[in-house]
Amino acid sequence: MKILFIKQGFDPEPGVKGAKFIKKLSAFGILSHVITGFPYRPGGRLYPNYKIRLSQRDFIDGINIERVAVYPSHDRSVWRRSATFLTFFCSSLYRGLFVKRCSAVYAYTSPVTVGLAGLILSRLKRIPLIVDVQDLWPESVQSSGMVKSTIFYKLIRIASNLVYKNADLIICQSQGFKNILEKRGIEVERINVIYNWSSDNEDDFNIEYPKKNLSSSNKKFKIYYTGTIGKSQNLEALFRAFFLVEYSCPEMEIHVFGDGALKPVLSEKYKGHNSIHFHKSVPTNQIGSILLSSDAGFVGLDINGHFSSTIPSKLQTYMKYSVPVIGCLSGDAADLIKSAKCGLASDPDNVRDLADNLIQFYTMSRPALHKLGENGRSFYIKNLCFERGVELHAKAIKRTQRP
Repeated sequence: MKILFIKQGFDPEPGVKGAKFIKKLSAFGILSHVITGFPYRPGGRLYPNYKIRLSQRDFIDGINIERVAVYPSHDRSVWRRSATFLTFFCSSLYRGLFVKRCSAVYAYTSPVTVGLAGLILSRLKRIPLIVDVQDLWPESVQSSGMVKSTIFYKLIRIASNLVYKNADLIICQSQGFKNILEKRGIEVERINVIYNWSSDNEDDFNIEYPKKNLSSSNKKFKIYYTGTIGKSQNLEALFRAFFLVEYSCPEMEIHVFGDGALKPVLSEKYKGHNSIHFHKSVPTNQIGSILLSSDAGFVGLDINGHFSSTIPSKLQTYMKYSVPVIGCLSGDAADLIKSAKCGLASDPDNVRDLADNLIQFYTMSRPALHKLGENGRSFYIKNLCFERGVELHAKAIKRTQRP
């Protein structure tokens, strides 16, 4: 079986379902023709050694990748982001027309424009459409606060409904997403829930890391955040809660690793604080070693109702590396933390509860912290790991094959 795999961002950009996902699918007899853009995220700048062209062949880990033109932008400008989505829509649609002998189109959304390109190609080629829903549109656009136009919002809703209702298979990352899609009229038989795995390198998954936070000589209590720095990640809630407890927890530090639209604003706002540190983005193959020096990992989501159905992939990363989790979110992600018994979660609008959780973590014994981390890792191995996820994807994809 051969699929036309369309994803706007691909290796060397960080994220799930990149080159290793494609390579592992081939072990299940599923080959892929990958169409993607030139790498520019999360910083919004084109990666070194790349130049925007109409089309370019690339090879990563033995995978044949076709890169097509995209306007590189990842800031808060609606017009520049729209230009990014539309240029990739046009270029991926055009190049996809020339890909022959495919059994299905696999469209990785967000953005939903990738789904539109996939829908058109699937109809022209008369093959099934598989839509991977990582962000629900237009809910995710509305929650970002970037789109103010009612007309623009309605157009996005029409486009997203068109994609979801015409997909032969929808793969979504949480039960909450499935519930929302059902309410929008999508038949439950066409929706598969497959949790994301950790977005970092899975090659080191079986390595037993000696957790530094078990050492009594480690006087500082370090809370790490790794990932995109934007409005949706609710980092401001962590900072506000920290200021409520900083005198009660004098050895607590916050370390933020990543990039994004809000990094310049937040790093400037807190640059004079000795216990808040901003660092550059971490390559995916270094996340495990970086997290070795952490005592806890923070994961947050904005108060917007849409995010109650989202599970940030950094949560799986913390669980994989036995990092206790401090959550400031609700819904599916909070339920996952509770089910795995790997940390504490507070509602995204309750800074006081988050502050109380910070104190509880700070005063917790090292063995108790270690137990939370090990609970998360055990749950990850059983339910969320890469091997399990790809197996479920392969089974779902093969069910779309037509006689």
